[in-house]
Amino acid sequence: MSSIGILLSATASCMNALGLNLQRMAGGPTLLVQKTQYNARCWTQNKIRASSNILASFGIILSTSCGIVDAMSYGYAPQSMLAPIGAVTLVVNLLLAPVLHGEAIKASDLFFTTVIVVGVIICIMGGTRGESGDTYTPSELYKLSENPTFRQLVVMVLGIVVVLATHLWKSEREGRSDKLSTGFVYPVIAGILGGSTVLTAKILTTILSSSDEVDVTGTVIPLALLVGSFAISQILMNQRGLEKHSALIMVPIYSSTFVLSNAVGGGIFFQEFARVDTQGVRMYVGGVMLVLFGVLTMAITKQKELRNLAATKSKKKQKNIKKNTKQKEETKKVGKKRSKSIRRKKRVK
Repeated sequence: MSSIGILLSATASCMNALGLNLQRMAGGPTLLVQKTQYNARCWTQNKIRASSNILASFGIILSTSCGIVDAMSYGYAPQSMLAPIGAVTLVVNLLLAPVLHGEAIKASDLFFTTVIVVGVIICIMGGTRGESGDTYTPSELYKLSENPTFRQLVVMVLGIVVVLATHLWKSEREGRSDKLSTGFVYPVIAGILGGSTVLTAKILTTILSSSDEVDVTGTVIPLALLVGSFAISQILMNQRGLEKHSALIMVPIYSSTFVLSNAVGGGIFFQEFARVDTQGVRMYVGGVMLVLFGVLTMAITKQKELRNLAATKSKKKQKNIKKNTKQKEETKKVGKKRSKSIRRKKRVK
């Protein structure tokens, strides 16, 4: 049964990666793509001739469908086993980037992606070891939701989302949404929303599969609306970010945030961390440090790349301006010489 869950989860990760990259294609080439010669060999530019609306629609359909497949996978295997498989999205994205966008894969991209994947896997292995796979009744789930630690987590996550959303709103209002410092906010918010979608979907499916009496109006409908709101917001946030930034930047951050949010939310709500030993805590902390190192170092590296490209573009522009100015001055000099020559000829006559 667990093999079916693993297969479904891996399929959902592949669908998610493809959906995100199709949405990226709909947004047009980024600065990193525009300034690289590798883009000339981009398969999509020679073979695919589809409007941005069609690409965006297919991307959204895949991203939405992957959530359904992912929710199905949790019916066959425990969350702690499936959460690390979300890192497959990073690997698939790394393979799709040169094919769909013509973005050259650098050694640093491979290194940072590997670090993030390893960090996420270690984090999940340490943080959710010993999950029992227990089933819960609606009344037991309600008691779990009253856990003070879980409520503190909800308040903290809401605070983080509000701060990031405020920063994003100000940046877009001031026309700075294409800056990389703002671009990292999109996948972080989307990853948090994705983790929230999985947690609420798992709670909802657990309630629906229970043999106990269920309050449809007071429990099922609000949870279903919450799942839909989280899922739609996640897709829109990813789409908005992918319109302006490279998938090689967006997807690793989104995937790592999604997997960590998924693990922490499930671990605290279902009290899985209470069964973690000292070694598990060390592994979890070490995994978090690896993920942060990979994401932050990737951010710094990409920021430097964009600055260098912008500086190169500015230098070329200044060089062209100087060249044009010099040509105009030479034209003026030639014109003046001709005028003087004509005047001398007139005086001689």
